[in-house]
Amino acid sequence: MNGMPSSKSMYTEWSVFRVVDMCEASRVSVLHKMPQINGTLLVTSCVKPLAQMLNNTNVINNTTEDNDFLQNDRDVLWIMEVICYGLSLPLTSGEQHDCVRDCVSLYSEWLYALSPQLAKSKVIPFPIRDDPNLYCRKILEHIYNIFIARPVAGNEAVVLDAIQRQAVLCHRLLRTIENIVQDEHNLMDRQFWDSLLIFLLAINDTLLSPPVETNDIGTQISDRIINVLFEIWLIACCRCFPSPSFWKTFQHLSSCWRHRPALIDTWNRVNYSLTLRLVKHMSPNSYDINANSPTLQKNYLNVILDEMNEETLKQCWYRFLHCIGNPVDLCSPEIISKTDRFYHSACASENVVDPRQHPCLNNLPHIFYKSMKGLSVLVDTFLGIPVTFEEIDVEMYKSSTSLAMSSAISSIQPPPTPPERRKPAFPALTINKTQNKGMSSKHTVTTKAEPNVNPLPTIIYPTVPEYILPPTRPKSTSILDILGDWLFQAALFGSDLKENEMIRSNSSQSFSQINELQRKQSAASDRLLIETLPLLGPESFEAGQAEAIGALCRLFCFKKADEEISTMLNKQPHPPFQKVKNYLTQFHLALQFGLSLKETFRRQFIASILINSTKIFEVDLPGGSLLIPHYLKALEIYLIPKEKPNTKPDVEIRRSCIKLLLSLFSYPLHFNELPIKETLSETPSTTFQSLRPRLINLQIQALCGETDSINVQMILGGFLLMVSDVSNNELFNQNENSDSSLESMRSNSLNGHNLSFGQTSCESSLMSSDIQYLDDGKGIPDTARGLFGRALSQVGQVLARCRDKSQYDSQVSLAALEVLSVIGRINLSNDSKYGHHMNCLLECKDTVKQIYAFIESQCEKPAPFHSKDLHSTIVAAYQCLAVWFHQHSHLLREKDCISMLLEVIELGISGSKSKKNGFVFKADKPLKPASMRVREAAESLLTLLMNHFNNCPPTPCPPESIIGSTLLDECNLLKYLSIGKNLSPESACDRFKYFVSDNLIMIAILDILEPNDKQTVCIIRSPFGKYCWSFTFRQLSRKHNMKTYNEVVARPLPKPDSMTNILGQTVRQFPESLDKIKSTKFDSFVPNLTKMIAESPEFRSDRDIMTSLIERVENHMKYEKQRAHKIPLANRSLECKEPMPSTETEAARLILSHFSFLSFETLQDAPMGQMIPSLIALNSKSADFVSNLKILDSISNRTSDTAFVYYIKQGVKSADEILADTKQQIISNNQFKSFVLSLGSVVDVKNHSGWTGHISTAWKIIQDCNVKDHEKNCVFDAKRHVLYWADVSHELVFVLPSSFSSLSEDSDNQSLDGDYKQRVTADFHLDTRSVSSLSDDGSNTSKNITENESTRNSLRRKFRNQLLHNVGCDVKVLIFWMESTDDHYDLPINSLLLTTGTGVESNLSLWKDFVLILIHPLKNGLFRIILQGSGGRTPITLPLIDGMVVSKHILGTFVRLAALNVCRRRRLDTESFQPPHVKRRLKIQEIVNKYRLLLPESEFYNSLFTSK
Repeated sequence: MNGMPSSKSMYTEWSVFRVVDMCEASRVSVLHKMPQINGTLLVTSCVKPLAQMLNNTNVINNTTEDNDFLQNDRDVLWIMEVICYGLSLPLTSGEQHDCVRDCVSLYSEWLYALSPQLAKSKVIPFPIRDDPNLYCRKILEHIYNIFIARPVAGNEAVVLDAIQRQAVLCHRLLRTIENIVQDEHNLMDRQFWDSLLIFLLAINDTLLSPPVETNDIGTQISDRIINVLFEIWLIACCRCFPSPSFWKTFQHLSSCWRHRPALIDTWNRVNYSLTLRLVKHMSPNSYDINANSPTLQKNYLNVILDEMNEETLKQCWYRFLHCIGNPVDLCSPEIISKTDRFYHSACASENVVDPRQHPCLNNLPHIFYKSMKGLSVLVDTFLGIPVTFEEIDVEMYKSSTSLAMSSAISSIQPPPTPPERRKPAFPALTINKTQNKGMSSKHTVTTKAEPNVNPLPTIIYPTVPEYILPPTRPKSTSILDILGDWLFQAALFGSDLKENEMIRSNSSQSFSQINELQRKQSAASDRLLIETLPLLGPESFEAGQAEAIGALCRLFCFKKADEEISTMLNKQPHPPFQKVKNYLTQFHLALQFGLSLKETFRRQFIASILINSTKIFEVDLPGGSLLIPHYLKALEIYLIPKEKPNTKPDVEIRRSCIKLLLSLFSYPLHFNELPIKETLSETPSTTFQSLRPRLINLQIQALCGETDSINVQMILGGFLLMVSDVSNNELFNQNENSDSSLESMRSNSLNGHNLSFGQTSCESSLMSSDIQYLDDGKGIPDTARGLFGRALSQVGQVLARCRDKSQYDSQVSLAALEVLSVIGRINLSNDSKYGHHMNCLLECKDTVKQIYAFIESQCEKPAPFHSKDLHSTIVAAYQCLAVWFHQHSHLLREKDCISMLLEVIELGISGSKSKKNGFVFKADKPLKPASMRVREAAESLLTLLMNHFNNCPPTPCPPESIIGSTLLDECNLLKYLSIGKNLSPESACDRFKYFVSDNLIMIAILDILEPNDKQTVCIIRSPFGKYCWSFTFRQLSRKHNMKTYNEVVARPLPKPDSMTNILGQTVRQFPESLDKIKSTKFDSFVPNLTKMIAESPEFRSDRDIMTSLIERVENHMKYEKQRAHKIPLANRSLECKEPMPSTETEAARLILSHFSFLSFETLQDAPMGQMIPSLIALNSKSADFVSNLKILDSISNRTSDTAFVYYIKQGVKSADEILADTKQQIISNNQFKSFVLSLGSVVDVKNHSGWTGHISTAWKIIQDCNVKDHEKNCVFDAKRHVLYWADVSHELVFVLPSSFSSLSEDSDNQSLDGDYKQRVTADFHLDTRSVSSLSDDGSNTSKNITENESTRNSLRRKFRNQLLHNVGCDVKVLIFWMESTDDHYDLPINSLLLTTGTGVESNLSLWKDFVLILIHPLKNGLFRIILQGSGGRTPITLPLIDGMVVSKHILGTFVRLAALNVCRRRRLDTESFQPPHVKRRLKIQEIVNKYRLLLPESEFYNSLFTSK
């Protein structure tokens, strides 16, 4: 195509056929020259017998003698002269119509002589059969008469009836010609093809070149004759390619028909069909757009295109594209009306003085729009963008006269082949009619006194879809070479740019000439033009301009990544192409012109720019930053509206504005004080930094007026980008001012300390209520603290709106809570001059109060409003509170904050607050939580409050800083205590006694101690972690043992005189005064033994035993008394001595008694055996007990997620090459290495006690001295090192895979998991509590379980054998560093997913669910973000949003938090997900059910006094 000439130069040496004159000369019969003859009678007498022969089916067999006179050439030529005269007869009377109809029938029958297969059953004279081409050429000359308009006298009904009769005859002839031409075995020679093309061009020029009139045969059949012309011309290109003279004639005549909408409709359809086939030839393996369209499959045009070879297809495509000349001429009525027919019409009409005055020109805006729409479709087809329609509706913008005529005709008699029932001639593009109801209006029959005025066309805005473009698409510059001149001329129509300010090209010269022609009109003519054509100002063609500029925006925004589109020098062999085309400059000028329009009613142009150029700042076009001020003006039109957007187009336009806004936030701080120059001026008008207040104001105003859910979520992501970027910039500048080196910053990133997200400094310069936000940009918060407060206020308002039932949106609520969580992690600078601690404290308190109110309002909603999404938002709110209280430890010192926190925790666990029920004790409250997920989230928050808040450092939280994450087990303890060496796990467990309290807490007590050993240890395994305590046996507390005495006080000597009457005295244990005191209820605290014996038969048997024992004791006491009387008094006064200390201690008894676990209530079963006792013993000698402990210890008390990072070099499509490049680039590419190191802290897998990216190495320490130190900064493949980040609730690991995962590795984990599955499958007697986990004390097992909870419990039973699996978060997060954005269309996702095994996947088939985060470094130093989910969907993964442009300072942090939120959002969406503490609880309950010792109370107590 590069060698093709331009439309103006390729036919210069060829002449134009005068086809109308040729047909006019040959259509005259000899009868036309005879004056005063009865033509009707003559024709009827000659033609009617022949017509009757056609209607008689047996004519050939019975009356062959009747057509003997047609057996020679002379007879045939004579009758053809009569038929030629008959075809020109008027159609006013019925007799004349029958006569003309018979003539048409004869010629229609005889034309089939060209097709032998179709002519078998036809009555055709022998001479015509013998030489069909000669006679059929003569027939074409004669039937030209039937297409000539007949003057009809009479009323409008008579005129319409005559036109309708003529149209039916024309349709019949055209249908006959089509059938013959479509026959592959026809006998048409070159001369007949030429005659046929001349005939078709002549009838089209005769009927279409005059202006459109209401009562006109050309208006009635215009679409039909144009379709036949284009179709037969395409067939001629395949079988007998027309000569250049024919092409030039075709182009010359078509330029005179451009005021006919049917021409543009057919032109669009043919161009689209040819372009589809051309794209398929250019890239056979690319995506075939609309290949499955029913219109394309069933239409005859496919057969025609299949016959074309590649060279013919190219020639036809280019020539048909230019057959109507420059479509931008449709904007100029003086050019369209500058034809002989328009001048003739103006001279013949009394109402039309100037050709430009004709009413049919009012339809030019619609025609121009349709032509630009056709070019836009061609651009989308080349780019690979799926077209949203299948046929261009011919009736959509038809002129009012045509519609009036159609309605009038339909009221008289329905046509035999109405347009809506005809077989379509070409595959086309149909706009959805439901979307165009507002674009058409009801038309009525108008008179000449009141000309009809058509409404202006309105474009249909796309829904801003995310296109997946084929990588084999052509370059944008090659498309601009073909269509660029027209698109630029259309986009710049009406601008005031001088010719010397435009690029020197043919397009600019012709455009300037048009404008000059418009300026040279006389004042009177201009006044007349304005009065008669009010719609033909520049604004009338806005819809077509909008389509043109939209196509240009898509060309530049979807250019290939490696394409330099700035200045292209084309040196083609043809002279017009030897020039420099600076397309980028023209594009900038077009955008500047469109975005600077001041007319408020010309918003279609601006809206088209905004919708189609959302990626303009993502592709980093040279000089694109010069357009930022112009874009901001346009964004302010839609983002600061006076009315709320209610229609779908407004919502889509605002979404595009928000996308543009997100791509602009990073520019001011990145370029800082760099000046922005005007496009045509050398003086700078503004700086990037000065644009920041306008961007912030736009962000705030956009959120206030937005109602769409997706748009609100995107704006909330913009708040995160806004606050984070400013806080990082201030912290970076503060570090520079304090002379901190870059090396120290790099070391901080290596240690996992991010510059912006850590412990929040609670100082703010302004309270949100003190900031005044004005639309002019004044008073906008400019500091990190001001934006911090303003963002909290704005997001809080969104959360408050979500509390309303009518405005509740679960996705918006989740997004607002995620934004609050991220803002809570932002670190503000600590400069003392900004110290306003109280202001920040109030902002933080207001934020947590908003979250409190949100939780309370959601929990208290009526039952019909409760759903999975509602409960997910409540769970997210509890998680958000956890982040805020962990990062803002000062809130723990506020009494009202702690009080409200405990209230919402109580509300989540029990379903109500005690204060509202009259201060009911929590132990007495019935547990009716909103759902089990809500209760589990509240329990988790309560645990964090008691164990972690203000006890562990801010993020990142290493495993050793988290309480309850100890890795000590029985073997390690005995090894550290030097009790036994090389003990097996079974032997180590034998030295411990195991108890379970409340069916939740497992206590392992070291009971076998060495003699005189004063210490023991205890391992506590609970749902919220694993703890190890040490105990020391003491008689007194440490405080009393600290007191020492220097002297030993001797015991006083006994006084013998005081013992004289000791045996005769009555000893009282209590004074007599106590007998006078009345007894109280406390005195009866100890149960009455007599009452207990009477009620229990077991106690009666025990009483008999005790009675016998008492008798034996009394007898023994009597014996002692008798013996005492025999002993002398001196011996009875011996001094008592301290007994020897015991060398054996019962550690289990002492520990349990100190914690009040030993009582009758803790050991008794409930009635009917529905509950497990509060304290039970476990049989640690049972088989598989040790393996179950290992499984319990392997369940972390935090969620664990993994993200995978890859480096994609340009053009690489193999998974093996990607893995090799990733390993290489982490060493050689400093930019990529800096990003990877900013994701987390580098940890050694073998020495790391947390999550490592794979279950085989997680939560254990492996001693290995073979690891080399120099590998630490190079390999992060989860085998040697990983990048680790964690907070109090989550662990996140980033892995750079180096090999494919093996499904058969990690035998340790498989043995545990397989053994666990086997044992759980065999156990069908799980306790109800172990499944439902409804209460901690087992007292409310069967209470208040709703249908939703029972469904969730069944899901838990289904997944109870997958406690180790990450059920609910099987989504894979893949992060790609892209050198070229075009490569993400061909990523080997299925192969790369095999490198993402972590050992915790619940189902390998779920690996196909993934989220891709693609990072593309731009040349300006910023980074473009592309998000893609499985199935082609585009997820919203805050803080990242698709199309966002971020700086390097926050890139790592945003990617890390986005990966965390993806996994967290997936867990919220999965109702069967089990939090870590629930998994541990279920495992403990399973161990209780399997290894419980069913001991009577006596045996249980006896076991406490004996060793194992």
